Amino acid sequence: MILAEKIMQLRKKNGWSQEELAEQLNVSRQSVSKWESAQSIPDLNKILTMSRLFGVSTDYLLKDEMEEHTEQEAQMETEQPLDQEVHFVSMEEANRFLEAKEITAPRVALGTALCILSPIPLFLLGALSEMTNENGGSRWISENAAAGIGLLTLALIITAAVALFLSCRTYTADFDFLDKEPIETAYGVSGMVQELKLQYRDRYSLNNMIGVCLCILSTVPLFLALWFCNAYPQEDLIMCIGLCLMLVVISAAVSRFILVGIIWESYQKLLQEGDYSRKQKSQSNFNQLYWGLITAVYLLYSFYSGNWHTSWLIWIIASPLRKLLLTVIKI
Repeated sequence: MILAEKIMQLRKKNGWSQEELAEQLNVSRQSVSKWESAQSIPDLNKILTMSRLFGVSTDYLLKDEMEEHTEQEAQMETEQPLDQEVHFVSMEEANRFLEAKEITAPRVALGTALCILSPIPLFLLGALSEMTNENGGSRWISENAAAGIGLLTLALIITAAVALFLSCRTYTADFDFLDKEPIETAYGVSGMVQELKLQYRDRYSLNNMIGVCLCILSTVPLFLALWFCNAYPQEDLIMCIGLCLMLVVISAAVSRFILVGIIWESYQKLLQEGDYSRKQKSQSNFNQLYWGLITAVYLLYSFYSGNWHTSWLIWIIASPLRKLLLTVIKI
């Protein structure tokens, strides 16, 4: 049990509100709230005062936390190579990182959605270029004009998306070390992040569920387009509209995945969980080299053989092969 939990438990045991405890300690209620949420820690004088108020020793307030922290440090030292530098993350730095992710997550989600939606003008103009007016004469738009305008629009949308991605670097460039380097956090950081992660879990699960449902429903516009094709002569245009609507639904689904995924990963990075554990970080260079090589093999084989319909099997073989290689070389 950490200090923050003990303060809350002892305060409630004595039947005091945060305001009442704050008054006895001569601090603000916000200070007590931050102590109990592990966003900050009281100074030594306040700890001594609380030990008298609660009728407990200072060892009780601090000892378990110190022992837990020491055990965690010992475990980390055994997992960490001796020549690897550990980056220390303060409470202020952790809060700045989380704020940066809150700002950049919507931008990355929007930029990704724009990339998915970017071909829509080209598809629609291409379908219109195949149509003629009611008298069967000239087309709605020439093929050259459709291709030119469509490609120009696609380029502008992609440019806007890239601008969004680049703007995010100004916020996150200082925190690249969290992806690859082992870290140690200041007192209270882990507790604060764990609390935020717990509060965010329901939202994360809900948005992932909605995203999966949208991916499944994205095929509905195509089915409807096939049905309408029997009733209307503009078959190409109807199918194109169905395809564009499918892309709209997929972009909405992917945006939800990315929006909540970035926030969730920010918690994992500070807690060194999942793909950002110390073990996974030690494998990061191998992973980059391995997947870069697999991508090169996939593209070279596909272009040389032209077997795009079967070359995707390379990705299925690559994953278990990676695990086998990691076992053999004991990374």
